Amino acid sequence: MFKLIYTSLVLLLVIWFTGSPLRAEEPVSFDRFDGFYLGAQAGVGSAAAKFTIANIPIFDSDATGTAVGLYGGYGWQRGRRYLGVELAAGYSGVKNGNLLPVVATPWLTGEIERVYAVSLLGKVGRVVGEERKTLVYGLIGPSVVRIEANATLTGLGAVSDGTPYPGLSVGVGVDHFFSDRFSARAQGVFTKYWEVDDVYNGVAIQEYDLDTVVIQFGLTWWLGR
Repeated sequence: MFKLIYTSLVLLLVIWFTGSPLRAEEPVSFDRFDGFYLGAQAGVGSAAAKFTIANIPIFDSDATGTAVGLYGGYGWQRGRRYLGVELAAGYSGVKNGNLLPVVATPWLTGEIERVYAVSLLGKVGRVVGEERKTLVYGLIGPSVVRIEANATLTGLGAVSDGTPYPGLSVGVGVDHFFSDRFSARAQGVFTKYWEVDDVYNGVAIQEYDLDTVVIQFGLTWWLGR
C-alpha cells in the first residue's frame, strides 16, 4: 500500500517537472486548461472484494460492470505546468451473482449489486504539443465508496447491507481539446480502501477488504469560454 502511494507521488513529481527546470518557461499564450470545468464520463469498473465472518474467509471474488459518473473542478495552468482539484462522483453496476465461497458453504451465496463512490482528487500535469491542446496528468486523493450487497442463507432468507469504505485513489489520464470549449479525456484510477469491520462486543464479526479499478472516457465543458 505504502509502496503504491510512494510510486504515485514520484509519478506526479515527474509529470510536473518534465523538461529542464533551468530553462525559462515559454510565455503563457495557450491557457486552455485554466479555469472551472464540468464533465461526465463512462467506462468499466472492477471491484475485488474479500469478506470474512468470525475469522473464517467466505468470499474472495471479482465483479465487473459499467461505470458512469460526473465530475467538476478547477485548474491552474502556468506555461506548460498544471495544477488542479476535482470532485468526482460515480456509480458502477458491478453486479455479480456468483461470488464463490472460499470454503465449502453451499448454504451461503452472495451477490454484489452496485458500487457508489465519491472522490476529492488533486491533479498535477503538463501540457504537451505545439498547440498546447493536450494535458497529461496524474491524480491522487481520498475517496469513499459504498458497496451494496446481499447474502442468502438457506432456510433463513436474504440479508442486504450497504457498507461505506474510506480509501485512497491514485491514477493517470490524458485530456485533449477538440474545440474552444470542450475536451475529451481518458482516465484510469485505482483505489485501495481501508478494511472496515463490523464489531460486536469487541469481536470482529464481519471483516471487509476491497480494491477497485475504474477506466473511463469523459467529455468536459470548460466554463467561461
